Amino acid sequence: MKSIKRWVTDLMQHQHTRHRIILIGIDYPSFSFSKYLQEEAKDIQIMAFIDEEPWTNKTQLHGVTVYYPSDLMTLIDKHQVELVVTIEGQLPELSAPLKDKVITSNAQLVALSDHTSNEQQLAILRQALAQHTH
Repeated sequence: MKSIKRWVTDLMQHQHTRHRIILIGIDYPSFSFSKYLQEEAKDIQIMAFIDEEPWTNKTQLHGVTVYYPSDLMTLIDKHQVELVVTIEGQLPELSAPLKDKVITSNAQLVALSDHTSNEQQLAILRQALAQHTH
């Protein structure tokens, strides 16, 4: 019985130590990077994807729900998101007012280049997360 209790406690602590992010866009760069994160970065949890197309709203990509840009701030607050990640050239582009709201929230906006490898992108995320927690 104690081992089950310890396992549940460890699981709960592990869930709290995972860094929560939102990815903007569902095109190939986000698709590829999200799969890489799920396989290689167990300490990072993708809470949502953001896309503006009505036919993708509330669908799943790698087990993560796709939402509209208008849902972004609610998702940041609800899930205590640390980073909102954009990849250069990906749609949708966040409007200037929405970018300002993200910047003034508890989340940090991080822009990645689509010309860097998944490994390099992960290193950039880890650096941003390290700065965010200090």
